[in-house]
Amino acid sequence: VALGVKGLDKVHFIPNPASFATKHVSFLEKENRIIFVGRLTFTQKRVDRLVSVIKQLHHNHLDWYFDILGDGIQREWMKEYLKKYNLSRVQFYGFKDPKPFLVKAKVLLLTSDFEGFGMVIPEAQAFGVVPVVTPCFSAVNKVVGEEAGVVLEDFEVETMVKEVEDLIVNPPRLKYLARNAIKNTENYSPVTIAAKWMALINDKSC
Repeated sequence: VALGVKGLDKVHFIPNPASFATKHVSFLEKENRIIFVGRLTFTQKRVDRLVSVIKQLHHNHLDWYFDILGDGIQREWMKEYLKKYNLSRVQFYGFKDPKPFLVKAKVLLLTSDFEGFGMVIPEAQAFGVVPVVTPCFSAVNKVVGEEAGVVLEDFEVETMVKEVEDLIVNPPRLKYLARNAIKNTENYSPVTIAAKWMALINDKSC
């Protein structure tokens, strides 16, 4: 038997609970804002891909704004890039409590090459923010949920730009996905996760 194959029936997957509880979201508070939350690095997070996406959306949709939360070794490079291409509607906030920003944001960008789980996805969904994410981990479709966000088919900048623009020009679809995103967060509530642990502990077959 190959290493790691024997006993797979005994392996169970239980995610961590989302740190943000599902909120009562007022869509009247939402603004035309796109948010990124994470380390500002080329490795893994691919902020080079992020700024390329922002560049196209910035020039094509003049009434949309971009909030970048987090810090990292590529922050100054990103600022120089934004200055070079006159991307004036982008703001850096460093390490801040994301809640006030998620209340206003409509779309979350996740541009990573790989992620372990991507907890930022359900955390953003709790505030009705629609995630648009790369296929950066095997369970990404399950985490995002059905009709609760957009999982790209590839890692191309043009693909992400197209999907975000489809949301921008179709507000009813954006709101539909946002409502489903809020519902999806219930799968990661502490109560739901605790129930899964108790069921596993009490499962006599394990």
